[in-house]
Amino acid sequence: HVAYGPRIYVIKVDPREYQIDLTVSADHGAPGNTLSLPRLAEAMSRPRRIIPPPLLLMNAGFFDCGQTGAPVRLHAVDGKKIAERVKSWEPLFIMTTNHEPSIRVADENNSTQEAFPKKFPNTHFAVAGMLRLVHEGHPGKLGRDIPPTALTAVGIDAAGNVYFVVAETINHALLAGFLIRLGIQDAVRLDGGSSSGLIYRDSHGSYRSPSDSLHEQTKIPTALTVTPRYDGEGRQPGR
Repeated sequence: HVAYGPRIYVIKVDPREYQIDLTVSADHGAPGNTLSLPRLAEAMSRPRRIIPPPLLLMNAGFFDCGQTGAPVRLHAVDGKKIAERVKSWEPLFIMTTNHEPSIRVADENNSTQEAFPKKFPNTHFAVAGMLRLVHEGHPGKLGRDIPPTALTAVGIDAAGNVYFVVAETINHALLAGFLIRLGIQDAVRLDGGSSSGLIYRDSHGSYRSPSDSLHEQTKIPTALTVTPRYDGEGRQPGR
């Protein structure tokens, strides 16, 4: 999609048909031990892995880009918090164990971060964003806008489809307006700038970025990934 001048790349995924995960790229705490999106795709595509190769990978939450490369703000997978810090206003992109996506405020009652697993007991994964771009089909509380930069976002429409969004150079207000025009009801901004990247698997099994202006070579600790639906033994339903 091209709107307002900047290039915006959007991929729509039905979570009832495809598996959406928050994937950890490497062990944390060791400098240089994280992976770029292409290297993560390579690792996820190795022979003898139970899980099918990913169809799509996009950068996810924020991380310490200086020393450790470890995630900051909330990252949780299958009830285990990878990063601990939670702020009451932070919007979370959440996927339940029943493959139902939602965007919620981290802690609406300003209580302690220990309330997270109790408040969302059926969470498959959760990742905190910077702000809610769209809320119930309207612009979120965007506050003072930023200079145009690369941005990553994830959104949900009324039917429960998930939208993976990366823009080359844009600000919050323009991106929110574009997402609303697409019919997205709720959207959260994830990490951006030099972390914004998205790659997809083409018909030949190679991974490609939709643009040379994105930053898929940046090393990141976590990514949102899409794979064919699979059971515990790697088999697709009905096969």
